[in-house]
Amino acid sequence: MRILHGTWIPNEETDFIQSGSFYLWVETQLSQKSHTNSQQIHPGHLVKSELIAFLVQELGIKEDNTQFGQRISPKYFALPTTNNQPLPSPELTKYLEIELTDTYEEFQYWQIDCYETVVSTKNGTALNIIKLLKDIHFLAIYNVEKFQIGSDLLFWYQG
Repeated sequence: MRILHGTWIPNEETDFIQSGSFYLWVETQLSQKSHTNSQQIHPGHLVKSELIAFLVQELGIKEDNTQFGQRISPKYFALPTTNNQPLPSPELTKYLEIELTDTYEEFQYWQIDCYETVVSTKNGTALNIIKLLKDIHFLAIYNVEKFQIGSDLLFWYQG
């Protein structure tokens, strides 16, 4: 099962009103691949190539590889962590065949490949996040066996 997450990340500015972008990322079951703990790469996220495939095949986002390459970048999220592993989201937990604890040791920052949702227009770039969220919600309702919306993304949809 794949869980689609999304959040607004402001740009690093000192202005009172900050611009930013809405980012999407996908969570899957934790992989058994070993990774260097010093990098703190989330073991259950779709890496760039897999994320591109998901965006194209499941969400129908059409961009060339250059644009995808520019819009997918690593971001860092503070997530509840136990035994140096991020806990799965509540949405993913119900699909796992393991017993999970309700407690966690700490929050740790995890690196996750994220897609910056941008729409190109004649005057530059713009974001029609309302339409995108409606489209994603529609697709999630009718493709429930392929992916579901995480509570963080649902917050923005219902907001």
